[in-house]
Amino acid sequence: MRENSARHKSSILSMKTRSAIDGRLDNLLQVQIDEEITYWRNVLKRVVAVVKRLCSRGLAFRGKNEKFGDPHNGNYCMMLELLAELDPFLASHIERFGNQGSGNINYLSKTVCDEFIFLMG
Repeated sequence: MRENSARHKSSILSMKTRSAIDGRLDNLLQVQIDEEITYWRNVLKRVVAVVKRLCSRGLAFRGKNEKFGDPHNGNYCMMLELLAELDPFLASHIERFGNQGSGNINYLSKTVCDEFIFLMG
């Protein structure tokens, strides 16, 4: 059997050694993917916290619009803005992605909010 041959074992060991080398393109891409996963999970943790609090109080989510910084944007956006005052990560995210409009991924939209309400319902 091939799996038991010395040459096969040597090749597998060589492959594992080479795959552990830092700076390889696939390792760098995996690091980038892992960082993006962590980033978006952190955004979603904050969104879930806001949805949970608003639901627990039976408060309305939406206002006249959904623009961050507008005084009529509703409780959902207001709570995210409040958290952003104390949370530099969320403040940076809202500044970068907050008012981009539909078609852009930011996980702050009413669609994502509605999905969490449905899932947590």
